[in-house]
Amino acid sequence: MAVDEEREVAQGSIERYEGKRGVSYRLRYVVGYDERGNPIHRRYTVRGTKREAEAKLRELQAQVDQGRYVEPSKLTVNEYMRRWFETTRQRLAPSTIRRYRDYCFKHIIPALGGTPLQKLTTMQVQEFANRMLASGNQGNGREGSGCSAKSVRDCVSLLRQALDQAIAWDMLTRNPATGVKTPKVTRRGPEILTEEQAAKALSSVEGTYGRIPSMIAYHTGMRIGEVLALSWDNVDLEKATVTVRRSYSVVDEDGPVFKDPKTRAGRRTVEIDGTLVKALREHRKAQAEARLAAGGGWRNEYNLVCTTENGGFIRPRALGHLFRRRALAVGLDVTFHGLRHTHVSLLIKAGVPINVISERVGHANPSITHNIYAHLLPGMGRDAALAFERLIRTHR
Repeated sequence: MAVDEEREVAQGSIERYEGKRGVSYRLRYVVGYDERGNPIHRRYTVRGTKREAEAKLRELQAQVDQGRYVEPSKLTVNEYMRRWFETTRQRLAPSTIRRYRDYCFKHIIPALGGTPLQKLTTMQVQEFANRMLASGNQGNGREGSGCSAKSVRDCVSLLRQALDQAIAWDMLTRNPATGVKTPKVTRRGPEILTEEQAAKALSSVEGTYGRIPSMIAYHTGMRIGEVLALSWDNVDLEKATVTVRRSYSVVDEDGPVFKDPKTRAGRRTVEIDGTLVKALREHRKAQAEARLAAGGGWRNEYNLVCTTENGGFIRPRALGHLFRRRALAVGLDVTFHGLRHTHVSLLIKAGVPINVISERVGHANPSITHNIYAHLLPGMGRDAALAFERLIRTHR
């Protein structure tokens, strides 16, 4: 390898090399001084033009002058993301840990893990986001096999968060995920069924473990995690109430993990109607009979209301898939969460005050309930117009 020239630039120098891989430029620059006052040098190789080499040297010298210089490292994205995840998971909820783990180990690391952290570019992250949208983590390009727009946005956001931390840890000087364009997320409005459609949806899960959870969600507006975490200890059929004290978060190696409601409003007592009281009485009796028949095989150690046939806990994702599949089979495009939306919308339609509904479903304040549901109900805009007209007529 031959050295053709050396050019001094302020406190650094540029050497041109020509070898088997073509022309490259070796940068040599000062990053500080030792205890004797001697300069401490670092080297950096640029494979490109002389102008690019000069620009890189100026950038490195500016970083040193401004106190932003980061020592070169061969640490890969794979190694960094694993360290970051283990450090970050300590302060996360179980469900968030699972989501972060999926994004890190199913998407980011397989796609970008082999790249040195300090050499990761914005273009690489952009191409990663594009591939994720087109073909998920499979890279097969099959139509319909990509991730949702929301998953892509959340995954890139997670990577951006992790790389921001790398800057705080003096491992990067800039975040290559900043400026990456992610797809726009089209949010669906609340899935609201009519009374007839709701009855049809409930009938679709008859004979499955999804029947009682679906009835509870429809008759109370409780969230899926709240429904599956409901214990018989918090059901009072004489007073016709259920008390929400916790939510089903995720399943780990020891079983379900429960968490407290996110807000004070989430911890609440919900009055239930006679139809649900009757269904719960029958369900409790059937559950007791199944327990006797199962003997030592009965598994309901958490005294849960909603279980599988042998008393096992029900995973939220499994229940969601079951309900969705059965509903689609009878022509209804609705998720399990749609039962909560339907409960709220029917109460508004019946004239129940927003503040009462808000307390019932555990919203932090009535404005949340109003903003989500009120304007979506058919006919309410017309009712408002007619009410206004009646008002102004009285003052003519």
